[in-house]
Amino acid sequence: MNIVVAVDWQDQSQSALQEILDFYKPNELTLVHAVDLGALDSPPIAIDRASYQEYERAKRRFLDQAGEQLRQLAAQVQQDVPVVKQVSTAGDPETVILQVVTSTAADLVAVGHRGLRQFAEFAMGSVSQLVLLHATCATLIVKGTPKKPQRVIIAVKGPDDAERIAAWLLAHPFQRPMELLVVHVVPCPPFAFLTGEHVVKSWTQGAAASAQQLVDGMAAALNGPHYSATGRVAVGDATETIARGLGPRDLLVVSSHGRRAMHRMIFGSVSHSLVHRVEGSVLVVR
Repeated sequence: MNIVVAVDWQDQSQSALQEILDFYKPNELTLVHAVDLGALDSPPIAIDRASYQEYERAKRRFLDQAGEQLRQLAAQVQQDVPVVKQVSTAGDPETVILQVVTSTAADLVAVGHRGLRQFAEFAMGSVSQLVLLHATCATLIVKGTPKKPQRVIIAVKGPDDAERIAAWLLAHPFQRPMELLVVHVVPCPPFAFLTGEHVVKSWTQGAAASAQQLVDGMAAALNGPHYSATGRVAVGDATETIARGLGPRDLLVVSSHGRRAMHRMIFGSVSHSLVHRVEGSVLVVR
């Protein structure tokens, strides 16, 4: 398995590396630190030679520190990972990370999440948000402190989601057996307040029965040496139920349909909302 881990000056990026090694045993690991130099990247035009040289020294110090950080992290994992690569360069972080994902043909990219609210992320941007929107491979958004993983919740919307996630999990199993809970949330019917209770109950029961077949079928497909899976159906708001109503979990797995950022902002996305709402890490499968 080929994994890219984005690293920066924040502790959360080191948590991303630790969480990756808790879940997986990669064949190849690429650590990438893209240093955003800000004002140092474009010194003023009207500047004397001595000041320009100081700009250059400051830039070099930042890059040297980033390189040293990667060397230290690589030394910590080299005994467990056959191939460890390091990419340290100046540039726009999300652009550099996405370029490395493409050039290494990564199966998974992991980035730390600093906890910006959804509107703030759209207005100001965030590396994790932009990587999630534009990466061509599965994306692990790491939140909180890594702990020994045991329980994973998989949220599926329909057969396409179930097939996509199951195929990815079977192709890239966790390094230790894991308990999986496959969940589908049946929404309340639209305009329920205009219909009678009998209509609402009938619609919900029919949808729940169909959903139970979906989650049970996915659980059966996943059960084996790597996973112990069960299915559950709930009724209500999907985001709230998955984020708050299913008990503790070490990881949430969802599927992304790759909608563009503006379409996502206007029409919303359960998987996108869950990245912001859940307390733990989220794996988004494409």
